[in-house]
Amino acid sequence: MNATLNDFADRSAEQARKFLTMDIGGMRELTEQSVEQVREVLDGFLSATSRTMETLDKQAADYRQITATLAAKTVANSFDFAQKLLHAHTPQEILQLQTEFLESQMQTFIGQANELGRSAVKGAKTVADEAVAAGAQWDRIEGNWKQFKGRVKEKWGKLTESDLSMIEGRRDQLEGAIQQRYGYTRERIRRDIDAWTRSL
Repeated sequence: MNATLNDFADRSAEQARKFLTMDIGGMRELTEQSVEQVREVLDGFLSATSRTMETLDKQAADYRQITATLAAKTVANSFDFAQKLLHAHTPQEILQLQTEFLESQMQTFIGQANELGRSAVKGAKTVADEAVAAGAQWDRIEGNWKQFKGRVKEKWGKLTESDLSMIEGRRDQLEGAIQQRYGYTRERIRRDIDAWTRSL
């Protein structure tokens, strides 16, 4: 992602220099290139957002499981308390049972809160690690494009040599070429590329 942003900044600066010496046709071409660059950066951002949402969906499933466990423990504690209450004979026994029940519930809530906190920290770390790993992995692919071209061709056989030369390791160009050759949605292409990148 950082390489894409740096590339975007470099290309924008070069285009600004060209802009000062252009006619209307050149300005139109420059504008089209600028719009394309913005689209590339936005596509990269959307891809990262999509990966983050997938991780958050997994984290939500963990939260549902923790909440279900809390509910089960609460119900079990309540039934246990009710059973003990049936056998209480004095107000002191009832008060003692009530105190024990509340302590048990508080311990359950504290344990679950700690587990939810650990899960949230783990989820945030996972999102951050995946974003860094994806960026580093794609930087590696872009920097060694000639070595990765064969693997790309294996995965997406409809891509031509001309496509691969035009892509030059740029993820947004790969996404565009796959969309053109296969007709897949951008979302599917991003998922496919992410899965392929993780498999390397």
